[in-house]
Amino acid sequence: MTITHEPSDLLTDDAAAKQSCEAGACARFALNRRGLLRGAAAAGTAVVAGAGLSACGHILDPNENAADGAPPSGATVTDMTAPPATASAAAKPMSGGAGMDASKMPDQTMKTTAAMPTGTLLGKASQIPVGGGVVFANHQVVVTQPKAGTYKAFSSVCTHAGCQCNEVASGMINCPCHGASFSISDGSALQGPTQTPLPAKTVTVTNGEIRLQA
Repeated sequence: MTITHEPSDLLTDDAAAKQSCEAGACARFALNRRGLLRGAAAAGTAVVAGAGLSACGHILDPNENAADGAPPSGATVTDMTAPPATASAAAKPMSGGAGMDASKMPDQTMKTTAAMPTGTLLGKASQIPVGGGVVFANHQVVVTQPKAGTYKAFSSVCTHAGCQCNEVASGMINCPCHGASFSISDGSALQGPTQTPLPAKTVTVTNGEIRLQA
């Protein structure tokens, strides 16, 4: 059954409450209509807040003792005051670095191999006198030294009749067959029945040795 209050009834109640307060009964009728409305709103808010806290506590608090400062179960505790971990091991020197024994390393120095001398060995340069020469009959060549350090070579076959020149004397290469003579400087004919010079040959001096080149 619904009870309906008329405005006049509420006013009558307020008047009665006022009269009662004047009579010393305020403890029972202190709340007026506005106080009742405000009390109801506050009660509703408290109910909603309590429900929210209960719900939040169920979701955000998986471990009851977390509120006491202890870590939740399953959590990993990290000591923030511990010093950072140092390197596990010192770096090892790389291959070929300063840590290696240099005496055991292969010699990387470029080595130049001296070129082997070419040509046919005739003899020692010291055998050839300055201003004279030597006939190497086996190789049919005559080597002269017109001036110190200058070596010349010519065929020792005379251009007159094909005889072998056998002597170097007085600055000339001499043939014993018909008396022909040739210059030690350029092989030109100086006297005799021929005017044809001796053909030039090529010789080199390496390590004090005279070699005939082809």
